Amino acid sequence: MQNDFTEDPEEQSAFPQACLGGILGGVAIGLVGAVFRFCLSWTGHRYYQIVSEARAAGHLWWLLPILVSAAGAGLARWVIRSYPVAAGSGVQHLEGIVRGEAQPSPSRMVPLKFLGGLLGMGTGL
Repeated sequence: MQNDFTEDPEEQSAFPQACLGGILGGVAIGLVGAVFRFCLSWTGHRYYQIVSEARAAGHLWWLLPILVSAAGAGLARWVIRSYPVAAGSGVQHLEGIVRGEAQPSPSRMVPLKFLGGLLGMGTGL
């Protein structure tokens, strides 16, 4: 019976490093996701507070939430416009990378997606 495992010491020593990299990457992604969720919740509460106060004030104050939403959408578009690959969920781009049709995006895309998503979703979109 033949052993399928490699006896190459270089490949064996790379396995713990790969596991550690995977664990650290997962923790980092989880922290970014948790911070995004917290910021989105905070922004959403502030937006709904604006809506409630505008409803109570009457007259033309009902325009304020509409203007806040439009400003958030415009700012989100402005942020994403500087880096078009950051638009959307990124699934198609990831599939392109796997197929070898696209290059991985630089790390500056993460803060752009974070800010764009926060501005867009946090202001009622």
